[in-house]
Amino acid sequence: MSFYRIKITSWTSSFRYPIFVYGYQPTLPVPPYSTIYGLISAACGKPISPEDVDVKYVFKSDAKGIDLETIYEWEIGRISKSNVV
Repeated sequence: MSFYRIKITSWTSSFRYPIFVYGYQPTLPVPPYSTIYGLISAACGKPISPEDVDVKYVFKSDAKGIDLETIYEWEIGRISKSNVV
């Protein structure tokens, strides 16, 4: 049985709830398994599923903030709208 320990660090991260598109976009407190398997798949260069490898992880953060980003959608002939309520 093989084990790998991988340490990933970042200044920022955002694990958004997929059902929120407009307005305030809350973030999950930890990355979902789909994100972890996506990172592993990208590193391996092929799709990796839970059947292929068992994953356990520890996630630490120093703080949580609110993103001040605004997303604008526009189409020709239509009025623009933003994600700010």
